[in-house]
Amino acid sequence: MKQFKFSHNGKRWDERSCFYNSAYGSDFVTFETGELIATGCRSTNRRLYEPYGVTLASSLENTTQLFLDEKRTQPVKKAWLTQGGQQLMAIDHEQKVAVHLAPNFSWRPQKKLPQQYWGALAIWPRSEVKPTALSSFSVSKPLRGKVVSDLRSKLADARAIVSAAFRINPKLYWPYDPKVYAYEAAQKYPVSQDWVGLTAKEISDFVLSGAQKNNWRFLRFVGPNGFQLPRAVTQHDYLYI
Repeated sequence: MKQFKFSHNGKRWDERSCFYNSAYGSDFVTFETGELIATGCRSTNRRLYEPYGVTLASSLENTTQLFLDEKRTQPVKKAWLTQGGQQLMAIDHEQKVAVHLAPNFSWRPQKKLPQQYWGALAIWPRSEVKPTALSSFSVSKPLRGKVVSDLRSKLADARAIVSAAFRINPKLYWPYDPKVYAYEAAQKYPVSQDWVGLTAKEISDFVLSGAQKNNWRFLRFVGPNGFQLPRAVTQHDYLYI
């Protein structure tokens, strides 16, 4: 981050046992000793903060190209950061890195922080250094190779079998109104990596088996939406810009 000028106007001591300042509704706390912490990433606060050289953003809204490596040879696709929902981040333009911001208390790492850093999602101990990451990005890339190619062809046949079985007797697999699909129309049935050695018939038998029959949330979408292939997920303390 940039070196900022600490405002003594309205500074406080109470909660953190040191002099700090945080404007009402802000997602940053500044300290008289030069530290900066991010305590949130609310949708109304996602923008560039010039005094710090830091942007708050989500993986859905971010327009800055991110990379996996410091040499900037492995660009990150937006879809790799949005599997299962958006991820929040702070982009440090001075240090050319993005740091992950955990969205709520339950996702934050169980690290014991000093009292003055209570509620921090990321910490800048001083200017001109990288922020301290308190959580990590999940980067979810599609698997490649012959195994996935073979599995994809089997899933096409299994999808046809499951779809036919569902159409013949939808009440057996979905005990509610079969027309009620719209609210989860994008769902796909998750694929297990254990299916690699199975035939299409064995996959469809497993999906339609008694043990899986109650998985109503996904089963009814096999026909219209197909299967969700497994992905390679890696964790990263920093992404680079």
